[in-house]
Amino acid sequence: MSEYPERSALVGGSASLPCNITPPTLDDAVALVLWYRGDSGTPIFSLDARNSPPDSERTFVDDSLGSRAYFNRSGAMATLQLQPVRDVDDGEYRCRVDYKRSRTQNRIVRLNVIVPPTEVLITNRTGEPLRNRPIIGPFNEGSSLTLVCKAIGGRPPPQVTWWLGGELVDDSYSPAGEGVVRNDLVIGKLQRSDLMATYRCQASNNNHTVPVTTSVSLDLNRESRIDSPFFPRSIAEWHTAQPQSLRKLGALWSRKTVYDKAGNANDMFLQLCYV
Repeated sequence: MSEYPERSALVGGSASLPCNITPPTLDDAVALVLWYRGDSGTPIFSLDARNSPPDSERTFVDDSLGSRAYFNRSGAMATLQLQPVRDVDDGEYRCRVDYKRSRTQNRIVRLNVIVPPTEVLITNRTGEPLRNRPIIGPFNEGSSLTLVCKAIGGRPPPQVTWWLGGELVDDSYSPAGEGVVRNDLVIGKLQRSDLMATYRCQASNNNHTVPVTTSVSLDLNRESRIDSPFFPRSIAEWHTAQPQSLRKLGALWSRKTVYDKAGNANDMFLQLCYV
């Protein structure tokens, strides 16, 4: 019994399973070709040339393959063609070749069916889904944030990565139960540059299909950073600041006039200036 290198095929695509049926001697010929899957003793495909003239062999195809299977003998290596490939086609195949004179030969080939992940989900640290929320927050500048990405399905298990723009920021994924792969993105300290930053999670297990992705953008409560000689330095100065001074900061302010017990008017500015 001989083995061929493993074959891989994408679900929905095509697969080609090789089987060398060339007779060992020139005066010999193929009598019967049988294909088996797994440990089953029942063939899923057969080509019977025992009582047939050349090129008039009888074929049998199991219902599990139906019209998806075709045995190609035109090339140097005969192949069992499967199209479209299904998830259930994954497994080990055995090709048995009976010759009219020589002894029977068996060939083994393994087919790995690649199934892309079905979806990716982003949650917060407590597991609350953030789907259908393109903008999340607001979070406080300087605080920490954990975003959890889970990829559902896929064979082999996908790589789950976090990206910021075109930059890879985290590729530390790990299994999280059957059919789930997880990657926790931990941002230790939110920076001002994280305002409206878009973090994208993607999952992929092959080079033939587009990765499955989802993303969120961050809203941020930024800390006040005012460095101006025109800005009041104390709470008292804040309540009595002159609008002319604040306008020089180049920002819009919300002003509210309040009155003390003596009836004196004071202007209170309610909006912080972010620079």
